[in-house]
Amino acid sequence: MMTYMGFGYKTTWLAVRDRSTQDVVDALRLTDRERLSWDVGVERAYKSGVYVGFIGDVTPAEHELGKGTRTWDDDWRNRQEDDWDAWYATAPGEQDVLHIAAR
Repeated sequence: MMTYMGFGYKTTWLAVRDRSTQDVVDALRLTDRERLSWDVGVERAYKSGVYVGFIGDVTPAEHELGKGTRTWDDDWRNRQEDDWDAWYATAPGEQDVLHIAAR
């Protein structure tokens, strides 16, 4: 399953469930590949390019903002409305991503 979302200034983000980062990179036929941290990858993607990632430990900047601290667990289909509200409150928005990328 893939979801497209306009996000940020002149960007589009793809959310791909149940696929590895390598699967996504291969499907997009990306070349000149290198491993980058989230902050460097997002910075470069905003300038020119593509960054595939957003998997890993919550960064200190994310903790400080209280963003990205709730994950998708195996029980996500059984969540109640209050659970979704709590998850959504920690989901980063456009300004959060730009703020973290600027660090």
